[in-house]
Amino acid sequence: MKQLAVVIAGASVAGCAAAILMRRAGHKVTLVEQKAEIGAYKQLCTHFIQPSAVGLLASLVPHGLESLACKTHAVLATPAGIIDAGGYRHEQADHALNLPRRVLDPLLRAAAIQAGVHLCLGRKLVAACHAQGEWTVRVAGSSDEQSMKADLLVAADGHSSTLARLLDNPASHYPNERASFFVSCAGVAGIAGAGSLFINHGEEMAFLYPQPDGSALLSCYVLKERAAHWLAARHPQALLADWAAQVKYLPRIEPGMMRGPAYRYRDYPSLWRKPVHAGCAFIGDAALTLDPMSGVGCGFALQSASLLAQSLGTSESVDEALQGYGQAHSKLFAAHAKGIIADSRIGASAQANDKIQALIHSDPELQAKYLSLTGRLIQPIEFQRAVLNRLARFSTRGPGATVSTSTHHGSQP
Repeated sequence: MKQLAVVIAGASVAGCAAAILMRRAGHKVTLVEQKAEIGAYKQLCTHFIQPSAVGLLASLVPHGLESLACKTHAVLATPAGIIDAGGYRHEQADHALNLPRRVLDPLLRAAAIQAGVHLCLGRKLVAACHAQGEWTVRVAGSSDEQSMKADLLVAADGHSSTLARLLDNPASHYPNERASFFVSCAGVAGIAGAGSLFINHGEEMAFLYPQPDGSALLSCYVLKERAAHWLAARHPQALLADWAAQVKYLPRIEPGMMRGPAYRYRDYPSLWRKPVHAGCAFIGDAALTLDPMSGVGCGFALQSASLLAQSLGTSESVDEALQGYGQAHSKLFAAHAKGIIADSRIGASAQANDKIQALIHSDPELQAKYLSLTGRLIQPIEFQRAVLNRLARFSTRGPGATVSTSTHHGSQP
């Protein structure tokens, strides 16, 4: 394909990744970012990079990534016990990364600039018109506006995408019945060199991510009634710590160990848009925003950017590339998304979940397969088949036991 002029709205993970990959392929890329500071970053995040995206990220930032991140893997704590294969045992990747967004976001923007991407900070895309195969977009800064021409327009502007609104690409909304809290903790015992803990706690969940600086990120997903009580309290961190003390397998965390505010999502529905609409490609959260409990935001953002760049590289035209990207996006993400959306609801059979968890815990091969699923290294159907084969082989299916599509990285399968 000839050299294209590409305009990408949004210079976070998806936008920067797409910009770097397209620029390396020889395209002229302009990256428009509303935030004015190159060091701006997303605060509400697990900072967890799924193993399915670690290799891609390393290719974008080839120097020093491992020294800036904490190499990790999932350790799943269930009522049946600990599921820990020590890694993902998959040819694609054997570890995940804990990488704070305050490091990742500026790192990717710097890599984009180094690749030759034109980065427009402090500017917002405010209008877009597509006619005769060419885009005309208007971007506004604090004191002026300018027009740009492009052969390809890419929306990487997040879950509240301006381009989705301008081009009338509405999102399908799926409810999330839990609220989320994120707080950094210092002095947590036993986290050095440990995996990242994903803990089932009844209808709620707790996650503990060791960070490169020796701290840990505590991420909690609680019933909205509990969250409302915490938010109404004068000292919500004390209530959060009291709750954490009841979660089996969590190290002791006291209010004085919590550093900074407890960030939260009171409500965070999953949003699903068409990955291609009106001749525009939607990547990252602009296409698919999922329950933060799934921990797939950064990984899916990187992978969707890569899918778009790959499709451009194997197509004869922009229209062909967009069609290929849309198909690839659905093939890679749709089944995972359906499971994550299901997990955002409360009410699955506890009895069935306990039986499936016990089954996984009893079989090392099934544990490895489950960890590959939670690391997004395999599709849900592959794990489901493994469970069914195990049930058939040993005739351990009990009354009411089922295999759901629950697939988030701490899911109750």
